[in-house]
Amino acid sequence: MIEGSKGLKLQVELQDWAIDRLEVKQGEDVHITLTNLNEGPMPIKSGVVWSVVAQDNIKSVIHEEKSDTAITIPGDDCYTWTLGTKNITPGVYRVLPFNRGEVPLKRKIRIT
Repeated sequence: MIEGSKGLKLQVELQDWAIDRLEVKQGEDVHITLTNLNEGPMPIKSGVVWSVVAQDNIKSVIHEEKSDTAITIPGDDCYTWTLGTKNITPGVYRVLPFNRGEVPLKRKIRIT
């Protein structure tokens, strides 16, 4: 059994989501970055990549970042999106990535 397990390779997606600014004034930009920590490429299907949701209600979507085409992030590389806050009401919000189900990032964005 030990010999057979040597050939197995875990298919785990290692990634890091980062938000560059956690507090901004309305109208300022926030950069949201996904880093692929795997050696190989990370494909992302077209559609909603991440959403900005109300702090206390993840069903209340404030903004959706969509991609019309698939994105591939090479191994050990990253992809950054810009969230403009001009049309977002001041408050506290969370980012919900496409691949985390209903679990938003722990970091919050405060718009004043």
